[in-house]
Amino acid sequence: MFRGSVYLAGPIRQTGSLIEAIDWREKVAQVLNAEGIETFSPMRATAHLRRWKLAGDGSDPSHVMTRPSGILTRDRFDVKRADIVLANFLGATEASLGTAMEFGWADAWQIPVVMVVEDGNQHDHAMLNQVAGWRVPSLGEAVAVILGVL
Repeated sequence: MFRGSVYLAGPIRQTGSLIEAIDWREKVAQVLNAEGIETFSPMRATAHLRRWKLAGDGSDPSHVMTRPSGILTRDRFDVKRADIVLANFLGATEASLGTAMEFGWADAWQIPVVMVVEDGNQHDHAMLNQVAGWRVPSLGEAVAVILGVL
């Protein structure tokens, strides 16, 4: 039974490694998918990145899916078709402009946002906090909110 869809937003290169960016998304997707909730990950079709060093903007211009235009087009498409955006900022070491842009799209299209962030994180910002319908300190709590809403 389909219950809705979630876009899994959050920093890619600002959290340490690509593996970390993929790992939390896969774990959350597994839980939500088991509950009939579809997930959209910006890390799909990017397996080739595991063997490449990313450019400063997080892209790999040698592959069509990870050129800057491909990243933007896929992510905008996914945010627009999602019922909820889950933005995970835990452990981010620098600001994620891409995720901030995704917040803007979600707000413009009135898509609710669940924000996972610790106090003092650079994403603990007035504008992001205002867009987020829910601000929680853990992915477990974010999943609980999503399950409650969808």
